[in-house]
This record gives sequence, structure tokens and C-alpha cells, in this order.
Amino acid sequence: MTSDSTDILNHSADLQEQAAGSKCCDNCQAVLAEGKFCSQCGQRTDIIRLTAKQLFVDGLDQLFDLEAPIVRTFLKLQLYPGVVAREYISGQRKKYVNPVKYLALTIAIFLLVVYWCGFHIEAGVVEPATMEEGIGGVVQSRVLDATKYLSAKAIEWSLVQTLLAIPVLCLFLKLLFMKNDVNLTEISVLCSFAFAQTTLVQMVSVPFATWIHPAFFSVASLIHFVYVPLAMVQLVSGNTMWILFKSTVAMALFMAIVMLIMLVFIIYYVIVGTT
Repeated sequence: MTSDSTDILNHSADLQEQAAGSKCCDNCQAVLAEGKFCSQCGQRTDIIRLTAKQLFVDGLDQLFDLEAPIVRTFLKLQLYPGVVAREYISGQRKKYVNPVKYLALTIAIFLLVVYWCGFHIEAGVVEPATMEEGIGGVVQSRVLDATKYLSAKAIEWSLVQTLLAIPVLCLFLKLLFMKNDVNLTEISVLCSFAFAQTTLVQMVSVPFATWIHPAFFSVASLIHFVYVPLAMVQLVSGNTMWILFKSTVAMALFMAIVMLIMLVFIIYYVIVGTT
């Protein structure tokens, strides 16, 4: 065995002895160096046995810490959705919450608020003052029933329909912004953040829609038409008015697809008479 090999083995043995005698991080088991935080995962090194006070204080600290990713993401998305998406795309992944995780979280909170308030969106469907007689009355009744059914399922299927809607909107945006240096995945990051934040706006409207008038929820839903174009202006470079116009066209095409699907379902419901 050469002297170089012996030196390497001795150095390795020294490292193993040093690691054995060193304190390891309770979270990731990495060997701790000097300092208050682990260099690998960032957890504090002065962890003691968990107490109720520590559990409560740590929870409040993470909830209200303005530097926490969830808080930073929420606050900055209020006015700068495109900036958040651009920074996340450029590599600042630790700074913000993953857009898919943030979307799922906001929808979960939205559904909890809907359940707590006992909100029924179908209550906002306006019924005619008088129903026609004969076949016209039957058709009118079935159209009304189909509309109520779709409205109710729109809440129940919030997560599924959002996950299906985002790729459609992303496709329209990509087609209209083909010349811009942004791919489909990057657009989906923006749309996920945008849908998540507008879901929170809808959530705020739920108590008003429940206890005052369902129209509050419908008005809050229109925020998509303003928020997504604003986000695209901040994400891509170019003429602001042209970006706003193309983004609005994409939103209009997206809504046309949604309305077409609803129309097909209503026609099917009227003809078949069952759901």
C-alpha cells in the first residue's frame, strides 16, 4: 500500500471518528458545525424536548413570520403575481411556496369556508316568475334544474375543475404568446398562482354571498379577467396594451370553452332528463 493510500485511509478514519463524536441534526442527521442552524436543512440546533409553549410559539412564528414562504407568497401575489411567477421560474424556489401546493391549499381553505358558511351557489340561479305550459314548460324546468346542478357541482369539484381548467388556459396563452420566451410549464406556474389567489378572493366573498346575496360570489369570480392579464404584463416583456389585449382574448377563449361545455351538458340534460 502506498503512502498516499495510507494517508487517505487515515484521513477517512479521522473524519469518521470526528462525525461519531459530533452532534447531528435531529431533522436531517447531518453533522452539525458551529452555529445556531443546520447548514443542510436550516433547522435550529438548540432543539430541546417539545413543550406546549414551544409548539404554540413556533406555530405562531411560522404563521405570522413575514419572511416565511407562505406569507411572502400570499402578500406579494396581491399586486405582483407576474413578478412572483417570474422569480420562481428564474430559480428562487425557496423564496416562495410551490404553485401547485399553494393552489391546493387555497382550494382546501375555500371549501372549508364554503362548508362552514353553508353556501349554496345554486341559490343564485334566478327562477322565472312564471313557467310555460306544455313541452316548453318541461324544457324550461329541465334547463333550470341543469343550471342548478352545474352550479352545485362547480363548488364540489373545485379542485378537479381547476386542475383541468389551468392547462386549457395555459394552452391559449401559449398560442397567443408564441413569440415570447416563455414555455407552457412557465405559464402554468403563473396560472397556478393566479387561480390560487383569485380563489382566496372568492373565499372572502362567500360569507357575503351566503348571508346577503349570491351575486357577491359571481362578481368575485370575475376577478380572473383582470388578474390574469395583469400577471401576464408582469411576466413577459413587450407592449403593455398588446399583452393585455392578448391575455384578455385568451381568457375569453377559455370562458367560451367553459360555456360550451355547460351548454352541451344542459342540452344533454334536457333531452335525457337525468344526471
